[in-house]
Amino acid sequence: MLINDNCTKASIIDIGSSSVRFVTAGFDDDLNMSILHYSGEITELSKDLHNTGILNPHGVSRTIGVIDRFIKSLSEKDRKFVEAIGTEAFRKASNGMLFMRQLQDLFNISVEILTPIREGGLALLGSSDILCEREPLIDLGGGSTEFITNGSRKTLEVKSFPLGAAYNALHIDFSLPISFDVLSMLRNTYRDIVSSWKSELNVVTETGVVLGGTITTIAAIVKSIRSYKLGCVHGSVLTPFQITKILEFLARMNAGKRETVHGMEKGRGKLIINGTLLLDAICDVFQFRKIKVSEYGIVFGKLQEIKNKYFLKNC
Repeated sequence: MLINDNCTKASIIDIGSSSVRFVTAGFDDDLNMSILHYSGEITELSKDLHNTGILNPHGVSRTIGVIDRFIKSLSEKDRKFVEAIGTEAFRKASNGMLFMRQLQDLFNISVEILTPIREGGLALLGSSDILCEREPLIDLGGGSTEFITNGSRKTLEVKSFPLGAAYNALHIDFSLPISFDVLSMLRNTYRDIVSSWKSELNVVTETGVVLGGTITTIAAIVKSIRSYKLGCVHGSVLTPFQITKILEFLARMNAGKRETVHGMEKGRGKLIINGTLLLDAICDVFQFRKIKVSEYGIVFGKLQEIKNKYFLKNC
């Protein structure tokens, strides 16, 4: 039985650099949370952002379109508790604040642009069920990668690096098959980039916990999942060897062919190569033996906040 007619559901719209995710949660009388709806769509909001300094116009249009469809799918009552969050694309683009205000005006929703520290805190809260002490949480997003840890005094430490699945560092056309020689060159280049991060981080465990569309897609491919449902790969464990083999397997195909692989998210045929190259380099540089998969990141941390903000206070 849900709490009452006024306090039953909350929705989060996660407007990322590569995709938009929608999650609606319901709460029972004891404020236990159940996921009622989960969906997402690749929008490429930050495509060419590193060159142009602005959000991609087609990405902006796609983002508005998918949010519009989601909002219209909600009842008038359920629109009361809808909040949106934006990350690296909003932080970096010169028109990020303008787009935030446009979304607020169009849909009458709150849009919060998360700082890296705020993003890290929400990700840690959302992924806490599978994190062990000292394990770093790595949020491999579209526009940036965050390493999130609890410091020696249990203080939150977040290091953000401006490289993610949507940032094609070498301007390679990932819609085409990648030759073995080019792939080897790319792997070396990404290792060099990630190696430059190491001096800023204190990673001493053999296991990393990774969240984001790249790792969930790889896990779904390893499991050959035909119909993805939220939670089906959460807590899964992958090895660096499996990640490398998936990279080599997908690199031999063009983007269209990759889209036919069981487990591949629709629209991720190009992005998956860049994201997997980055993940492969992270595993190698930090010498991880295992990677745990988190599906519950900043969105679920935000849902916990909404529960405390609205339901605990008002219900």
